[in-house]
Amino acid sequence: MANNVALSGFNINASTVVGDTSPQLGGNLDLNSNNITGTGNINTTGTVTASGTITGATFSGSGASLTSLPSAQLTGALPAISGANLTGINTDLVSDTTPQLGGNLDAQTNNITNLGTINTHTIPGGTGTLALTSNITLTPTSTDTFTNKTINLASNTLSGTTAQFNTALSDGSFRIGYQPGEIIEQLETQSDGVAVTVQSGTYTPTNVTAIQNLSTSHAVINGSSIGYTPPTGTTRVIYEFWVFMRDTDVGPLLHFAGRVAGTQVTNARHTWRASTANADYQMWIYSKMILRVGVSESLAAGDVGTWTSSKTLDFTAREYSSSYEGRFHSTNNWDGSGTDIIVKPRIRITAIA
Repeated sequence: MANNVALSGFNINASTVVGDTSPQLGGNLDLNSNNITGTGNINTTGTVTASGTITGATFSGSGASLTSLPSAQLTGALPAISGANLTGINTDLVSDTTPQLGGNLDAQTNNITNLGTINTHTIPGGTGTLALTSNITLTPTSTDTFTNKTINLASNTLSGTTAQFNTALSDGSFRIGYQPGEIIEQLETQSDGVAVTVQSGTYTPTNVTAIQNLSTSHAVINGSSIGYTPPTGTTRVIYEFWVFMRDTDVGPLLHFAGRVAGTQVTNARHTWRASTANADYQMWIYSKMILRVGVSESLAAGDVGTWTSSKTLDFTAREYSSSYEGRFHSTNNWDGSGTDIIVKPRIRITAIA
């Protein structure tokens, strides 16, 4: 059979492929600066590469390889999607050095914890508890009040000047410090051995049950000795003491001296003498000692430096001579008879700011 065949009578139109229902390219199709237009689909399993713009009404499929999308072109509402795999999003306030709230922060029964500083121009509202577990500085203004507030310092302190707090809280609902000259506490009792509790602690005086005869040497008056520690903020301590005297001789003449920690205080000394020479003279005798606190210490001058632990306060007494004798803690002729009874001394200690 011959390899060459001559055909004739065929009319071939090479300008259209309409009649070919399954056309195929034998090589790359060169558009030659022309377009492919019309309505239909392009189905390919390969890669579509374009150096220009691809325009379409909608796009579908995976966008995993889309990069460099301009944020200005991303518009519309995002669909409800999971953000589990999103990265680079700040989910806490640690990295934000100047966070701001757009409205009130609701703690939802939770706490704001850890150390730091809260700077505010108003006292927090509500009726809850402001728990301060660390020292803070609170500088109130003239309009701040603590009405219906519970302040829990947790054994710590608020700092600020006394004037600031007393001016801001003049209604007395909250106090810090004391006004100068204000009485901080007053311990008043008798020498009966019964404990008394005041702000600075509990004190038990001596129980006086017997007569005390004096001599010509100073001796501590029974019932006058008490160990005392003033509360914080004290600048003066005043010790007042009353003892009942009954004479032994006509016209007793007695000497009294106040002491702090065993040192006689010069300005707490005095002499007492009966105003008449009648026998059986009986009366209360009053003694007083004033001590300054927090100054350069000189106990003889009544100046105590740091007073943060117990110091013994007492009064001593003696007779002028054996011809002017007296005795303490007894009265005679009680209740219309010649009966002697014990009269216990009286004590009053006042701490002043």
